[in-house]
Amino acid sequence: MNFPCGTGSSWKKKHAGNRVNAGNEHTGGEDDFFKSRIRRLIVHSPKRWTPADVAKTLNVGRPRERRVLRRAVRALINEGTLQYTYRMGCSFLEPSVQGLVRISKGLVLTPPRFNYSPQPGEIVVSLAQGSAFGAGDHASTRLALAGIEAAVRTAFGWHHREKTRVLDIGTGNGVLMIAAVRLGMTFALGIDTDPCARFEARENVRINGLEDRIRVSEKPADAQCGPFSLVAANLRFPTLVSMAPTIQSLTEKGGGVILSGVREGEIRRLVDRYPPEVFSRLWVRCDQGWCGILLMKKAQ
Repeated sequence: MNFPCGTGSSWKKKHAGNRVNAGNEHTGGEDDFFKSRIRRLIVHSPKRWTPADVAKTLNVGRPRERRVLRRAVRALINEGTLQYTYRMGCSFLEPSVQGLVRISKGLVLTPPRFNYSPQPGEIVVSLAQGSAFGAGDHASTRLALAGIEAAVRTAFGWHHREKTRVLDIGTGNGVLMIAAVRLGMTFALGIDTDPCARFEARENVRINGLEDRIRVSEKPADAQCGPFSLVAANLRFPTLVSMAPTIQSLTEKGGGVILSGVREGEIRRLVDRYPPEVFSRLWVRCDQGWCGILLMKKAQ
């Protein structure tokens, strides 16, 4: 049986007997407590969950608890976080790709004109539905966005600098560079060899009103003029390995590198391409078998 974020059976033992008390102590009450548990359970799990699976895993049995659980599920569906799907005679709860996709407490993705009121300090990125990669439904996108948020908000202290530049290699629909600028970076450049991806990225830049701060280019990474404060690449392992020298040369001293789209068994071989005397590893995170890496290029 799966539990939120790999917490295992200890999570159930700790919370099963005190769900109501814990919910009352939670800042949003019981409903918010159940919402957060359901969200973590479904969004971060590779399996599909039936409503009965959710109730069983959260050890919900009493009528009052079942009512609270139903309200929490309904609220998550109404806000666009989850959706019902129907396969082979069963209904499942899955992350919604048509509505709001919550990346973190401070970053959400929504379709254009989606009816959502952001909380104070919350960043919203609007994305038109298209074929290019980066809608937030794939774990590697969420990991890359988490790396960008960590880098911009906390890791590098860029809010004290006048100008910061982001390079998004293989930009897809542009979500990474748009989020970086929304979070506070000064300028972003997204590159992609696919003309359809470039079209969608430019459209999403326009939707977010960032045409004066983001540019989309077909020129490859080795033709770009660095250095950049942050280089992000959500690509597969062979491409990331081959591009490691170029990424290193394009990253300024004291800058960051975000790599996503690798499997757990590939992390060491990829990180080995970034010598420890030049790059520090700040974090590695995994989600549904995919991993993201945040590195910092040393100032000296």
